[in-house]
Amino acid sequence: MDDALQNCLEKTGWNIRDVLSLPAKQASYLPVEGMEVSRHTRQLLNQLHPGGLYRHQRIAIEAFATGHNVCLTTGTASGKTTLFQAAFIEELAKCREAKALAIYPLKALGNEQEQRWHKTLSEFFRNGSYVGRIDGNVKGIKRRIEILRKNAVVVVTPDIMHAWLLPKVNLPPVQRFLKKLRLVVIDEAHDYRGVFGSQSAFLFRRLRHLCDLAGSAPRFVAASATIADPKAHLEQLTGLDFEIVGQEVDGAPQHAKHLVFIERSDGGDLPTVVPELYARMGELGQSFIAFHNSRRQVELFAGIAMRNRHDQSRRFDALDDEKPEWEHQFDHLENHDILPYRSGYEDQDRSQIQRRLQSGTLRGVVSTSALELGIDIPSLARGVLFGVPKTSTSFLQRIGRVGRHADSEILIINTGSAYDEEIFADPRLLLERPAAQGAMYLQNRQIQYIHVLCLARIGGEHDTVVSTQEGDFSSYVQWPDGFLELAKAERTGQVPTDLQQMSSEAGAEPHLVFPLRAIDAQFRVKLNQGPENTPKGELSFGQLMREAYPGAVYRYTGSTFRVYKVNRREREVLVRKERSYVTTACFLPTLVLPNLNPDHVFSHRVAGKLQIVESVLQIKEWICGFKEQRGPNSLDFVYPLDATLCGVHYDQDNFQRNYFTSGFCLFHPALAIDKVEREALAELLLQSLLIEVPFEPSDLDAASDKLRLNWHDLTKDTPFLSIYDANYGSLRLSSALCEPVVLSKSIQRLPKFAEAFCEREVTVKAAKALAKDAANFLRQAMNVVDATLPITSDAPGMVRKVIKPGSIGCWIAHDNMDFKIERVYWNASEADIYYETTSTVTGSNKAPIRVKASNVVEIPGISEVVYFDCDTGQLIESL
Repeated sequence: MDDALQNCLEKTGWNIRDVLSLPAKQASYLPVEGMEVSRHTRQLLNQLHPGGLYRHQRIAIEAFATGHNVCLTTGTASGKTTLFQAAFIEELAKCREAKALAIYPLKALGNEQEQRWHKTLSEFFRNGSYVGRIDGNVKGIKRRIEILRKNAVVVVTPDIMHAWLLPKVNLPPVQRFLKKLRLVVIDEAHDYRGVFGSQSAFLFRRLRHLCDLAGSAPRFVAASATIADPKAHLEQLTGLDFEIVGQEVDGAPQHAKHLVFIERSDGGDLPTVVPELYARMGELGQSFIAFHNSRRQVELFAGIAMRNRHDQSRRFDALDDEKPEWEHQFDHLENHDILPYRSGYEDQDRSQIQRRLQSGTLRGVVSTSALELGIDIPSLARGVLFGVPKTSTSFLQRIGRVGRHADSEILIINTGSAYDEEIFADPRLLLERPAAQGAMYLQNRQIQYIHVLCLARIGGEHDTVVSTQEGDFSSYVQWPDGFLELAKAERTGQVPTDLQQMSSEAGAEPHLVFPLRAIDAQFRVKLNQGPENTPKGELSFGQLMREAYPGAVYRYTGSTFRVYKVNRREREVLVRKERSYVTTACFLPTLVLPNLNPDHVFSHRVAGKLQIVESVLQIKEWICGFKEQRGPNSLDFVYPLDATLCGVHYDQDNFQRNYFTSGFCLFHPALAIDKVEREALAELLLQSLLIEVPFEPSDLDAASDKLRLNWHDLTKDTPFLSIYDANYGSLRLSSALCEPVVLSKSIQRLPKFAEAFCEREVTVKAAKALAKDAANFLRQAMNVVDATLPITSDAPGMVRKVIKPGSIGCWIAHDNMDFKIERVYWNASEADIYYETTSTVTGSNKAPIRVKASNVVEIPGISEVVYFDCDTGQLIESL
């Protein structure tokens, strides 16, 4: 290990637990001469690699030239882009009008790769640009059409393909582009997993289907990090067979990497000692990258390190509140040599950080996984992993960011987690972990139906190209089982009961109603202070609940701002400059509200004392205030906020996020025993389920709650554990977890987990009681509720069920906010029932809000209901 780095660790109080070295590897070259490719491709390859190709590059290019779809799974910095560019030139040599679609999973990656495509092709052809890019930042249909028309290579994200390109197949320029399409590039194929990967798998099949109708059959080339069985993964993703060129023939050179496992023996506060380490590493003369898993952590740790580097006369920590004047007085992105990096930055800020990284003028960057993907950063000599990455793919991607031109050191910090402690006890386990498996949910009916609606519905993408709405839907594409049957049902008006709600929601724009990724609302952050009105990034509703709730200190590129207003209707967060305080939201326990009406219960299985109910759920996350650290002082703020105390006025008693999803609730008498750690058991059950079913952990969540009504033989206040879909409420991912075999094995594993991770013996006993009944689950489990019961009318004639005045409903047309009904009345001009309230209005002028009753739904177990006579206006307690 480098002496300077070792001295730095010693001076900052870090102990070296172990060092593992990954040896260097020499390059293995093969000549361009003798390749069975076109002369144009040979000319390009000689221009790019005058000394010859890496062995895997030649093998991959020759495989493509002989008619194969090809995927490279070699290491980072192994020249995968050469395959993409050579494949395009090979197709262009066959057809002068050939087009290529280069698909990158992230907009930032697409921006960088567009520049690399442009540099290569402009130097090769010397007669203008062949490359254009379409993403969400390219506004206007005319601009997008012009990019398709003028450029041979079009760089896109999967999101813009789903939301714009394929739905616009009715436009002649789009059809002409697809007709000329000869090559599809999929970079970072390992990133296509979970819900996003599954949706993209149907998207790529839609693309192939439409190309077939337009008269083309493009071939595919791809690149991926190391994953388990890449051939099967690519087949799932595209429906095509791929030739895999992997690490066994990787000819790229690799410099030695030294993995240094470090920890604190003095119990030092990590938010203080880790930024101090970063600041000292910035003095060593070589650039570094530090990976963290949390956006908030990235901003906090980078901000403290920036302050330490700016004022080296003192040691800053997480509690310092001295106003950092430099934050707002000069361009800190241009002048500081340590910066944070995460998703959600404005394009110009992200580009500025990337430019400084690539030019080598930054000493360090603290990043989330946003820099894991293939953005080229040649100057990085050292890396830091804050905690051991959970998957081998993430580990290899992160260490692959450093040491591209020289030997490198990667510090791995023990954060004290159970997982870190296990690896630090035997660091060699880190190198022995199997490759990660990319989870796909291609049999999920809800995911299938989204793409049935886009492609195969009457008047959908298929009909647009064939210019008819008659006849059956047929396709040469190999679709996952069940897709063609759903397409037939959709076209004949026989939509299954469990999908009818999705059909209604989709309307004529399923591609917009059901995006590829999480459907969380995006909020724009603006610095609105005096004459300044500057954008400061965007974040999802889930991220807002942790970073930018009313009164929070929001961090952006290392600077700190106070959130003084959250405008939910406009999706806007207003902030002003603030000192470097630290705020932490105070969450109330998550509410899990199962909808146990017959039409919302999918299954109800009983075995002994164990009951599993899968249903529609309403999830409520809510904040009652926040803790604020101002130097050595800790302050508690409780909603509603008094502006005289923190300078922010907020007159609601909580800040909440409500969303509808699906999941299951597990009931057992053992969970009612006093002091059982139900939240811990719920989380352990989720971890156990993930061992049985290869889902992406971010697609699911866990919580514990209690019933708020009587149902069957379950009484009010009966506690339960719940596993639910974290974002995609209509996709029923949890249905696969409810299979008896999966549940039985997962629950039987709970006692072992509880003994290892729970503090109380009573929790272990409860886990054993659950496992005892789960052992008989396969033999005894009965489904006692039919999942396809029809919806029945609740009242005759002009009498309708409504939420009782004084009770609370969920305002689905306004971010699912709580809506306290103060009056129910008949609106004659609209011929409909309306609710009225003033309780959701902020400010002094509390003018009443009136909304259609259909826009406010019952909260299961909380909303009280009565009946409203539309003729007389009377409320009736019961019929």
